[in-house]
Amino acid sequence: MFGKGIIKNKVISFCLLGLVAFSFSCVYPPDHHNQIDSVREAKPVDERKYRKEDLNEALFDAAAHGRPQVIKVLISAGANINSIRDDIGNTPLINAVNSSNEDTMRALIELGADVNVANSIGRTALRYAVHYGLFEIMKTLIEKGANINSQDISGVTPLIQAVWHNESRMVRYLVDKGADINIKDSERHSALFYADESKNKEVSEILKLGK
Repeated sequence: MFGKGIIKNKVISFCLLGLVAFSFSCVYPPDHHNQIDSVREAKPVDERKYRKEDLNEALFDAAAHGRPQVIKVLISAGANINSIRDDIGNTPLINAVNSSNEDTMRALIELGADVNVANSIGRTALRYAVHYGLFEIMKTLIEKGANINSQDISGVTPLIQAVWHNESRMVRYLVDKGADINIKDSERHSALFYADESKNKEVSEILKLGK
């Protein structure tokens, strides 16, 4: 069973986002309701009214629900744009990518989100963009400085991930942008090895031409 503190924090997060109706579960002093209205309307929020943890939780949820205007308000109120949340240490930016929210992702980057922060298993926003086949999001992240050769705890790169999914368009783009085709994962296998294993001639040719 969740502790009362956990439940209250989650309710605060949802209240800040306007995802639940006002009720007695939104436990605030009287002027907090005006503060919630401010967030809904993307108006300035008095950061003294909330704990930093509550703002960070709300920011994480805003990233998932595609609320760029709310994100701007929460950041101005003191939320940490690179705060690590959930059980594997995802950031708001990773959360936005996982939810395929390109506008939200762009808003976070413009506000200063670090595109290269990795979670506890070493995966960055770029890695998830490739994993979910989000080509335009992948391009934006690379344009904004994402490390194209980042490796997770298993040594897997975005390029290897793209090869696994037979994403020839992504493979070509990554190679054109300088992805190292010779990097090997913890199994000591490269992107070309996996392409040959899958018998994907198109992907194999792209990689061989990129050598």
